[in-house]
Amino acid sequence: MKRNNHPGKMIRILLICLCAVLAMGCACAEKTEAVNLGGDGRDLLFYGTTLADGRILIVGSRITFGENRYSGRLLCLNRDRTVSWEYNDDDYRDGIFFSAAEMEDGTIGLVFRTVPEDKDSVYVLRFFTTDGKPTGKEVRIPCRKDSVLIKSVTKSRLQMLDVNKLTEEGENQSYSVHYDNYLIDWDGNEIAFLEDFDLGSADNDMIEEADGLVMNGYGYDPKFRRAVRKTDLQGNMIWETRLECAWPDTTRADAERIIPAGDGGYLVLQVEPILSEDDMEREYRGALVKLDHEGNVLWTRTEGFEGFTDRGWLLAMANGKIAASFINMKEEGENSTLDNPRRIAWFDENGQFLGNVEMEFSTENFPRLRQAVETMEDGAEKILLVFEDRLIPMEDGLWMSGQLQAAEVENDDIGSKVAFDFGLFRVPEP
Repeated sequence: MKRNNHPGKMIRILLICLCAVLAMGCACAEKTEAVNLGGDGRDLLFYGTTLADGRILIVGSRITFGENRYSGRLLCLNRDRTVSWEYNDDDYRDGIFFSAAEMEDGTIGLVFRTVPEDKDSVYVLRFFTTDGKPTGKEVRIPCRKDSVLIKSVTKSRLQMLDVNKLTEEGENQSYSVHYDNYLIDWDGNEIAFLEDFDLGSADNDMIEEADGLVMNGYGYDPKFRRAVRKTDLQGNMIWETRLECAWPDTTRADAERIIPAGDGGYLVLQVEPILSEDDMEREYRGALVKLDHEGNVLWTRTEGFEGFTDRGWLLAMANGKIAASFINMKEEGENSTLDNPRRIAWFDENGQFLGNVEMEFSTENFPRLRQAVETMEDGAEKILLVFEDRLIPMEDGLWMSGQLQAAEVENDDIGSKVAFDFGLFRVPEP
């Protein structure tokens, strides 16, 4: 057989193969457009809500350099991400805004936590106009047990947890608590006790519709998995859906995030833990699930979720497309580092996989963070971290909000955080 060694032909074949690989695989990580929203101090900020006119409300607190105190901060952004208004609260000692919702009357309801001197933290519901002025109305949430937590909020309802401490942490004994889960309104009135449904996990979503509320939380079945429940506005259960594993090597299926699908149904980011040899959950697999309005599973997609993931699970719809975000597992070390790209799996509205993209983060637009790293003591091991907050649909595409932190590593553990910043990052599309 005669061998053809023509170099031009070989180059064309290689180019065709390369194009095919790029079309099928994950897009290479690219430089990410970023907006720095940090102030003069160390800002601990979160996405609050999107107002009816498209503006974005950011909530949290500010720690001023040189002062051992922090104060509540609100930052409202126009649709082009310029500042509409800003509110810095010095009336409360050590206060922080957590959650927000625009109410039927156009008022913004906010969950605020403050820590009076030598006392436990106190939750207060506070109210602002859409141009950033306090209305003066405040509702204090009483603590009926050891402590109280406020989780997700909507325009008329809030999730409240009464925390009952069962055991103290000690030698050969872990700290444990029990949660009583309630729905309350913005006047602090108890609406319902949520029976056999635990909201005491890190990420809870709650969607308010004309005929009720849709939320995720732990259902009490043998697997103790996170389910999706719909109730009426008085907390009476209409339906509950407990998901099944989409992967063969996982132990249970948790409804990690839930959003409206735009057609009356719901999209669920499903997370499935893999137990290691010591029965610890360190690695996870993901899937995208579509539910109809009655909670029936219409389809499940695992494309784009190949490999192991860890935290960073976010879900959003933008311009008719679905985006699910998660962190790739590193072979060793902390997964939330700045140099570990975040993977975004994109789908069309029918669940057709469109491809993966990777987001890279840098300190280019965050000079305070760079300066903090440069001024750390010589010999100290330094680490830069990114903590994803929310995927936010905007007019010009999808953006991710996130907290950037510079820290020192002490004895292989992340030690003191020396600088905080907060930003918005444009999510690339395939």
